[in-house]
Amino acid sequence: MGSPYSASLRLAGMILLLAVAGLLASGSGADSPRAVEVEQDPAATAGGEAAAFASSRGFSRAPKETVTRFSPPPAARSYTFIWPSSAAISQGMTPRHPRGLDIAAWAGDSIVAVRDGEVTVAGGDACCVYGLYVVVEHDNGWSSLYAHLGSLSVEPGDRVEQGDVLGPAGNTGKADGVHLHFELLRLGAPVNP
Repeated sequence: MGSPYSASLRLAGMILLLAVAGLLASGSGADSPRAVEVEQDPAATAGGEAAAFASSRGFSRAPKETVTRFSPPPAARSYTFIWPSSAAISQGMTPRHPRGLDIAAWAGDSIVAVRDGEVTVAGGDACCVYGLYVVVEHDNGWSSLYAHLGSLSVEPGDRVEQGDVLGPAGNTGKADGVHLHFELLRLGAPVNP
């Protein structure tokens, strides 16, 4: 048999464990801060044994206490992008095609901004590499490039919203047919979209 002291410790430990479990359970999926009341009264469950022990040692009953547990911080911000064209990938990112991907398109298909941002480049040359292209700077170090456009619908300095038309798909620059060359960059480094 254990001593009254060890029985009281076990009881206090069980109460503490139940209180912690209750706090954890009440906070799961919480969208806002909650307050949970935890009454520290072991005498209520021990038939007065713990209270008698505490008073014999000169301890006073702990007052009712409210513990506030805040909900966890929100998840890391997600970056929502949309697809720049209504068509599918015709050439993915590979060692021979490392900066972006090609998306099949019909001449004149609308090419749209994948996210809100500011147009920093709208130009190029119909004869050379990217042909006519647009670069949009987004927030948090993201940018996107849209190449081989048939013409341009934006100018440098324009603010665009996600889904705004940048120009029609075309066959300008070094292209083997109508398509969009698309690049998504994070701090200047290509990211496979």
